[in-house]
Amino acid sequence: MTGLKPPPGREIVWDSGERERWAAEAANWSPEYLHAGKPERALAKAIEMVRNGDAGDSREEKTVLLHAPDDVVDELVPGWEPYIYDYAGEWVRPFVARFELRARDVALGFARRPKKDDAYAAREALVPFRDAEVAERMAGWLARGTEPLEPVRGWFGRHGADTVPLLVPAALGRSGAKRRYAEHALRFVAELTDTASVVAAAGEHGEAMERLLAAPAPPPDLPKIPAWAAPDVLPRVLLRDRSAVLPVAATAHLVTMLAIADPGLSGVADVRDALDPLSLAEFGRALFEAWQAHGAQPRDNWALRSLALSGDDDTVRHLAPLIREWAGEKQHDRAVKGLEALAALGTPVALFHLHEMRRKGGKSGVREEARMLFAQVAARAHLTGERLSERIMPDYGLDADAGMTLDYGPRRFRVGFGDKLEPYVADQNGQPLKYLPEPGANDDPALAAAASRRFTAMKAEVRTASTYLMERLEKAMARGRTWRTAEFRALFVDHPLVRHIARRLVWSADGAGFRIVEDGTFADVHDDAFDLPGTAVVRLAHPAELGGDLGAWAELFADYELDQPFPQLGRPFQLPTEDERAAGRLKRFEGALVEAGRISKLEHRGWRHSRTGRDDYENGKFADEVLAQEHPGALEIKVRVRVRLVGNSLEHRVREVTIDGSDLALASEALADIVWLTGRRAR
Repeated sequence: MTGLKPPPGREIVWDSGERERWAAEAANWSPEYLHAGKPERALAKAIEMVRNGDAGDSREEKTVLLHAPDDVVDELVPGWEPYIYDYAGEWVRPFVARFELRARDVALGFARRPKKDDAYAAREALVPFRDAEVAERMAGWLARGTEPLEPVRGWFGRHGADTVPLLVPAALGRSGAKRRYAEHALRFVAELTDTASVVAAAGEHGEAMERLLAAPAPPPDLPKIPAWAAPDVLPRVLLRDRSAVLPVAATAHLVTMLAIADPGLSGVADVRDALDPLSLAEFGRALFEAWQAHGAQPRDNWALRSLALSGDDDTVRHLAPLIREWAGEKQHDRAVKGLEALAALGTPVALFHLHEMRRKGGKSGVREEARMLFAQVAARAHLTGERLSERIMPDYGLDADAGMTLDYGPRRFRVGFGDKLEPYVADQNGQPLKYLPEPGANDDPALAAAASRRFTAMKAEVRTASTYLMERLEKAMARGRTWRTAEFRALFVDHPLVRHIARRLVWSADGAGFRIVEDGTFADVHDDAFDLPGTAVVRLAHPAELGGDLGAWAELFADYELDQPFPQLGRPFQLPTEDERAAGRLKRFEGALVEAGRISKLEHRGWRHSRTGRDDYENGKFADEVLAQEHPGALEIKVRVRVRLVGNSLEHRVREVTIDGSDLALASEALADIVWLTGRRAR
């Protein structure tokens, strides 16, 4: 059909709270970063630089656009385009949140030419926008399978049938790439919604759209399947109930599907549901190992990618050490594809290993790729990376007692973890065993081997994950991390493993202390029942907040022999005096010498480090170093360190320490850091 044109309008559609979250990121470009202590003067100077064309593509320019008054930016934004898009992933979201439709061209420009590391952020920035050009670009990415696809699928999921009028002209127009892309996108929308919704949204072209969707989708270009992937040389796959084997012809189709598919392709879930997960995972690993044995040719790297479609937790444990090995052998691209498979598989165990790669992935490039993929998974789940990090402890399908039954076929064993997450094993009569028996001649070979591997791996993963979780919880206590009641229950009360750690800590709900009892209820310091309101804000209690109840809590935990996973009730703390709080200044630290190396180390403890003023080398004057902790509404503390030349070396000496806010936990932790910084004894 010729002469069709998409509607010309442009719209922006936000998810609930999304615009506010994006807008909050403008704080990362605060004028305070330009000149600590004098942000208004710094912003005025930056505005002057931008108006005079002296800012270039600097931090000043982005700060002005995100923080200058409306009357200033109204004259700057129209037609504005950054010289380069470096670091755009850090400022484009708050830019879009502030200017909405006026930011559309900048967001689209970023999406056209992002660096690899910014590809996710570039596409994510386009998700709220809906117009013909954005729809065309999204349809092209979707049809070509150009990663990352999560924001692209998210765009179609958000706008749904409203995208149909934007795609109809291309889908019903002349043949070519644009028509193929639009057809593919409309079929995808029909899967997300339903055919009737797409036909209705097509309006007067509904009949043509109905015929288009009813016709078979154009087949993809099928790859040539190598001899090493022939069905007769691979393990057989069982049907879901393990009563029959998948026929050879159907197995050949399974190989082809794995070669062309991605996790979002229609039909993949149906295939997985029809097959036995254990034999499918073994089949996928055998396919992958055959690819490796035959030279791991890049043209057939679908064998690695397909692990995300066929794999299980054993697949993850097989793949994770190989990723580290590839990174060490300078096979970065293959290591990255392995990380992508972990992220696409997306099971709790896969995310645990992806998180470990993010923390300790060996080569910095692998750690960075893992960090990016972990952030993408978090964004897809509408979480921050920190929030997702709290969820890395898999539950392994354990029951409320942190136990499970392992099936060897004729034999079964009860395994699990005790209160301190120590592993245990018992036979089917409940008799404790020192260890899980090896599979025997009468056991089902596949079931027994898988069960044994599962428990061995689970023990190691629980040990690693619990250690990390305890470190996170200690930091959460020190930094005043909070959770809403429903989230707190899901993460710490109902989780079969995490609850054993959480039970040995004191929590606080809106200032009232409580603990988690064995049966999942709550008790206060007097061991009376504690009612946790559904609207409460929960945090880990800091000893500085417990006041006169601190001793009683310590006595209660001693009576119940509850060993804490990290120092909480016995944690040393100190607080500003009444005079210091009233003055907003901690004079006791002023004049103290500071080791320069300690200043940068405080950045790892949540302090922001900046410099004020300019260096004057001729007169031996240098910019002050400023360390700041800011928790809006709770605490703001700044340490100004004067730097000067004394003889032939630089001397760092505390000039001023200011404090504002009443949060006792944050104040105590900040004071401990300043004591460490200055080497002064606590008072």
